[in-house]
Amino acid sequence: MFGFPVDYYELEKGFDSANPWQTGVGKWQGAYIYDVTPEKGFELKAKLTQLPISASMTIDYGKDASYYSYYNYFVNRILRVGDDSLFTLSNNQINAYDLANFKELNRLAFHP
Repeated sequence: MFGFPVDYYELEKGFDSANPWQTGVGKWQGAYIYDVTPEKGFELKAKLTQLPISASMTIDYGKDASYYSYYNYFVNRILRVGDDSLFTLSNNQINAYDLANFKELNRLAFHP
């Protein structure tokens, strides 16, 4: 198993070579979890996010004033504990997931 945090952005008008530093508009943030085997290679198993349902996936994280409140829910770390649990950690909370089906088991909110 292999997992990592993902910040997914899109350039809505495509790449502009005159402005190569543009980051685009944030579309999603969380963690991608993969199974890795010699037979199948990398197989995406889950996309896990801590962003509240009220957070728009098309928010311009670079310009919108609410960016900073959403930023605290961005997944920074992923931990696997034993054979049955996976945890995602952000500045505001830790979420526990069942490794068998990636359903959220619990969450603990805290404030930095």
